[in-house]
Amino acid sequence: MKISEMTDAYASLLIHRGVNIKPGQRLLLNLPAEACDLAAAIVRRAYERGSGEVTVMFESSETSRARMFYAPESVWREVDASASAVYRLCAESGAALLKLNAPDLETFRDVPAERLWAKSVAERRLRRTYREMAPYEVQACLASAPVQSWAAAVFPELSPKEAYVALWESVIRCTKCDQPDPVAAWDLFFDLSAKRANRLNDKQYIKLRYKSGVTDLEVGLLNGHIWSFGGVKLADGTVFMPNLPTEEIAGVPHKYRINGRVGSTMPLNHQGRIVEDIRLDLENGRIVGFSARKGEDALAAVIDTDEGSHYIGEIAFVDQRSPIGREKRIFYNTLYDENASCHMAIGMCAYNAAKGIEGLSVQGLDALGINSSAIHVDFMIGSDDLDITGVLPDGTEEPVFIQGQWADNF
Repeated sequence: MKISEMTDAYASLLIHRGVNIKPGQRLLLNLPAEACDLAAAIVRRAYERGSGEVTVMFESSETSRARMFYAPESVWREVDASASAVYRLCAESGAALLKLNAPDLETFRDVPAERLWAKSVAERRLRRTYREMAPYEVQACLASAPVQSWAAAVFPELSPKEAYVALWESVIRCTKCDQPDPVAAWDLFFDLSAKRANRLNDKQYIKLRYKSGVTDLEVGLLNGHIWSFGGVKLADGTVFMPNLPTEEIAGVPHKYRINGRVGSTMPLNHQGRIVEDIRLDLENGRIVGFSARKGEDALAAVIDTDEGSHYIGEIAFVDQRSPIGREKRIFYNTLYDENASCHMAIGMCAYNAAKGIEGLSVQGLDALGINSSAIHVDFMIGSDDLDITGVLPDGTEEPVFIQGQWADNF
């Protein structure tokens, strides 16, 4: 496929399944300035689908860097007021949100860890603005835009032009756009994911045991916990994808029932800082020790964000044979890397954690063992030697993952 063909195929999927825009519905599109060709294709596809007004907001790595270095502390610690206002207006009008990011390992390389930490907290608050205004009542999709800077990081052995083409080809494979009917391919995958999530929900394991060369961990689960997957259906039947791509089935651990050691198996790109070989020691859920071969100061800033950032908020299953995993590449992009591997998240719990928690305060959630935090940072723990064992209420043990893959009973 030519770049123009890949751009069009990707734009079509983002509109038809990413946000699944409705006739007459407004769309807010937020993406890097370098992705103007992709923006044009998305706008065209949205209008062809019958959308209402499409509002485009471009971002630039250069302006973001200037903000981080030259703005006063009161600015870089806070949510971008203009973006927040636009998000709020769109949410109030029932507009769909499509946000595309593009990892850049150079822009924030020399930014102090404290400022990167503040940026991470502010961005998470901004993303939550939309969900808080219209929680799963309108569509909001996070995806990525292939740009030169991201391509250079993923394919450093290639020339800039070759790397850009190679990245596009990887994105097309990872998002199932190489299939004859990408929307149908995603729907088929969601059917399989729903069956696995339902089986996990029926099992109601009381705990999981993780074992690999770098991990030996026991994870207690909430009573009445819920496993969820990447497709969301609105009350009117509209199916959309909060993340694209997505391969995970995610759940929430009991905040105070995690013990042992867990190690990362892939580098983490956090706000442009690479963190490698993470090791966390946990006692009664709390991170009591940590290390990283590279980027330990960035990891320390994450863990010290607040009280909740000393705990795990999410666990997720991803088969090593996922399309992203089969690429055998580090994408330096959590949205992709977390869908290549089982992972966990430091900080905020996932949504829809358990039955009957709607409207509970932070204290009420904590009493149930559900973590709250200003951050949510995923790190990858999956590997070809990872075994995960589920323990049923009667003490029976059965495999969930064997050597990095779903056990046959799933």
